[in-house]
Amino acid sequence: MKKILIVLGLLLGAFILMWEVNASSTWGSVQISITSTPCGGACYVFTANGVPKDSAQYSYFWFFDDGSYEITTVNSVSHTFQGPGGSSGMNNRNVQVEVTKLYEKGDKPTSGFTSVPINSIDEIQEPKSMATPLTLIPNRTPVPGDSITYVVSYGMPCEGPKDPTYIEISFDSDKLTYDDTKTRNFHSETITDLTGGKIRIQLSNSSLPNNLARRVFLTFEVKSTVQEEETVGIDGEIFFAEEQTCPAGTVSATAVAALSHDPNYIVANQKSLCAPVATGDKMTYTIHFQNIGAGTANEVVVRTYLPLFFSTSSVQTVYPAGMTNPTPVNNREIVWNLSGTLLKGGSGLKGTGDPDYGTLFGEEATMDSIQFVVEFDDAYFQAHSMDFDPCLAIINRAEITFDCNPPIFTNFYHAEIACPGSVVGGTCTCAIIADSAYTSATYSGTPILLGNPSSAPGAIWYPPVFISDPFATNPNVSPPRAMDYMAVVRGASCSYELFRFPVEVDCDLSISTKLKFRDCATGVKATIEAKAITSANAANLVWNWECENNVPKEKKGKRFCLYDRPPGVYHLTVKDTVNGCWAEQTVLVPYECPPKSFPWKLILISMAVLAGILVMALSKKKKP
Repeated sequence: MKKILIVLGLLLGAFILMWEVNASSTWGSVQISITSTPCGGACYVFTANGVPKDSAQYSYFWFFDDGSYEITTVNSVSHTFQGPGGSSGMNNRNVQVEVTKLYEKGDKPTSGFTSVPINSIDEIQEPKSMATPLTLIPNRTPVPGDSITYVVSYGMPCEGPKDPTYIEISFDSDKLTYDDTKTRNFHSETITDLTGGKIRIQLSNSSLPNNLARRVFLTFEVKSTVQEEETVGIDGEIFFAEEQTCPAGTVSATAVAALSHDPNYIVANQKSLCAPVATGDKMTYTIHFQNIGAGTANEVVVRTYLPLFFSTSSVQTVYPAGMTNPTPVNNREIVWNLSGTLLKGGSGLKGTGDPDYGTLFGEEATMDSIQFVVEFDDAYFQAHSMDFDPCLAIINRAEITFDCNPPIFTNFYHAEIACPGSVVGGTCTCAIIADSAYTSATYSGTPILLGNPSSAPGAIWYPPVFISDPFATNPNVSPPRAMDYMAVVRGASCSYELFRFPVEVDCDLSISTKLKFRDCATGVKATIEAKAITSANAANLVWNWECENNVPKEKKGKRFCLYDRPPGVYHLTVKDTVNGCWAEQTVLVPYECPPKSFPWKLILISMAVLAGILVMALSKKKKP
């Protein structure tokens, strides 16, 4: 009997422990799928499953068959289906998501699709307003070989005698190929692919109400011949049956092509340099960044590390005007802090996830940049018995932090030292072999060996910080946070290879959450209680909602509370500012308070206590 009670007590204790652990966040590891959860009427919360949790970030482009869309940075979104409604009874409504992995080259978008039945009488009429008759918005950065979708919104922003009759879209057929198999429309528009890079959208809108938008999604393939930094875009014009006094009906949507889907990237004014490079020669770098969040970013921190080729004292900030030139820390670490008038618009950077995006403001209000000039330092290399060898690669990268969110890393930009088509020694032509090896390591407090990228000598490592010897083939690193290192290694003849070594910091950080409801009779309000599960110092933790000025909140140690939250989806992140670790959790506040459940947890705890008391009593009874 004693053994049975002990086992019963252990099982009850283990069950209670499992009850607590299951509150933590989980991620899938399969192909993208979508699940739905009702949140009242025609409202559903959709979740994209199968997105792996790693250091990379993702962008989600949600399509709904009522013509609405959302661009988010989290894998859940709530949506109330809008008109046009079907006949009475249950109707299947379709939703699709395109998941784009950001900040990495070669990763193409992945799609998921689902269909949910809803009662048509719960649908509401279209509430989306617009300021102009026509707007064009691309869903992602144009990347050679990948698709790009343009959201074509049209409507009547002012009173007029006639509705618009058709829209004409013009595009450069040398850069884009129209893909009619992926085009989506929901209001009986007739879409015709005309010759000469033109598309006509014939509108069927006899009942188009004033101030309300309808949408068509046009998808193009970006040709593989498009080069980095090349402008890609489309033009649109809306035609009316009679002359209108509304705002201009001709618009353009342009974006700069990049080698990845990253809206945050670094480029330079030169892709190749003519050797020999001399002291005083300059390179201009531009770090582009874009807020793809739902709120305004009030502070943006941009960090980069200067390659060994440059003089740290020569950094001159070109843009934004009035920015103080940064002083290098850790020898080669450069940091810019942007806020207020230093950000575009003078009052923070708008987000593409803002409900007013595409109506009250466009993409330009969400994007900004840092531009700086730096001089080469040949004397440094001479002091180390090095030289600017022809075909050598110069690596640079940047890190961008929006408010309290985790940092975003840009692409590695490399420029080679060689004249285009030059022949070195009459025997070979320069060649850069990018990312020819990929090795990862985990730093847990003791310096670790990066590994030997090649048996050939002459490795040069980037970034040249927290590293024992940036010229060593096989150096030690002790980074304070997760970092990616690149090694430039001389290969055969005049080629150089780039080896990548991501170093992760050993993290023990996760989030557990629970909801407390009130005012269930008059309107749902809930407090979200979050806890950071970690052994780290609580003073090092920063929650993303700490930057929200108009949200009632409280932080106590490792606990963080959001008070009086109405129904909706809330995304929580917490980061450790010392080691760079971060965790995330998405919380749904439902539209109805859950029914009060039977107090199983209290009963189980009581049973466990009684079992222990009974075991002790039996043990005492058996003693002589």
